[in-house]
Amino acid sequence: MQNKYLLIADAHIHHEPQWRFDWLAKELAQLYDEYAHTHQLMLLGDVFEVRDRIDARAANLFLDTVIEWQKKNRVIWITGQHDSYVPGRATFEGLRGLRDGVRGVLVADKPLWYTVEPGVVAVPYCRDMAQYRALLKNAQRGGAHTLFTHMPVKEAVPNGPDDMVCADDFNAFSQVISGDIHKQSVFGRLMYVGVLAPRDFRDESAHGAYAMLEDGKLRLYASGAPEFWTVTSRDDLRDYMLATEVRRGVILIKDFEVSDQELVALRSHPSVIDVVYLPAVATETLSENLKHATTPDQIISEFLDTVDVELNKKFLREFALTIYKAITDGRGEIR
Repeated sequence: MQNKYLLIADAHIHHEPQWRFDWLAKELAQLYDEYAHTHQLMLLGDVFEVRDRIDARAANLFLDTVIEWQKKNRVIWITGQHDSYVPGRATFEGLRGLRDGVRGVLVADKPLWYTVEPGVVAVPYCRDMAQYRALLKNAQRGGAHTLFTHMPVKEAVPNGPDDMVCADDFNAFSQVISGDIHKQSVFGRLMYVGVLAPRDFRDESAHGAYAMLEDGKLRLYASGAPEFWTVTSRDDLRDYMLATEVRRGVILIKDFEVSDQELVALRSHPSVIDVVYLPAVATETLSENLKHATTPDQIISEFLDTVDVELNKKFLREFALTIYKAITDGRGEIR
C-alpha cells in the first residue's frame, strides 16, 4: 500500500446542538492540523444525516475541512444510505456541488467500484444487495485486495433483511474497512471503525473513534467525543456522580424517581451536558401516548407534557425524537 489514510465514518452531520457543533469544530481542526500533510482523508459514508434537517453552519464546518484538506492531500468520499436525498437510490445528489467546487475529490456515490490506488478500491452503499455483491466480485477479479466501503452485514444486524450482505461475502479480500455500524467491531476480515461522535441514545454502547491505515496496518483511536448514557437505578446514578474519569455527555434517567435537588446537582456536574428525566410512570405514559402520535408536533406535545427536561427550544424536536427512539428501542418510525 502506497498511501496513508485517516479514516472517518458516520459523522451524521445534521442540525447540531451547540455542544456537538463545538466538539466537531475542535476535533476536525485538530485532525486537520495533525494529519492533512501526511494522510489522505477517507470518509466512509454517512457524512450527513439527510433524513434530518441540516443547518448551513454544520454543513459548512465539515465541507470547509474537506476543502482545506484537499489543498494538501487527497480526499475520498464514499457515500452511505444516510447520504441520500433520493428515496430508493444509493447516490447522494447533493454532493454534485462539492464535486464541482472542489476539484480532485473522489466521490464514490454510484454503483461502481472505484480504484483508490493499485489493489485498493472503494465501493459505496448499494440498496440492491445483488448488485453490491456483483461489484465486489468484479473488484476482486480486477486484482483488488483492500476494500473501503459502507455496508452493514447480517452478523451485525441479525434482524435485518434476508438478502443482506454477510461477512463471508468479503472473504476474497485481505482487508475490508467499512462505515455504518457505530460500534467498533470485527466480522471475519471486515472491520468497522466506529462512529466519529455518538449522536443519540442509540449510540450508547459506542464510543467516538477514528482510524488510520499505514503500510496496510489499521490503528484505531478514541476521538473523545461526548457520549450518551442511560441510568436506570439509584446505584448507577451514585456511581456516575462519584466517577472522576467520565467523558462529557447527555444522560437519560429512566425507571426510578429522583428529586429536583438531585436533578439540579446532576446538571451542575462538570461531565454532564444535559439531563433527560423519564421517571417510571412517565416512561409508561409517554410510551402509550406516543403510539398515537403521527407527526413531530404531536410527539413534541406529548414529550413536553410528560418529561422534565431543560433544553434549548431550538433543539427540542431532535431530542423529542431521540427520546421516542430510545424508549421504543429504535423500533418506532415517525414519517
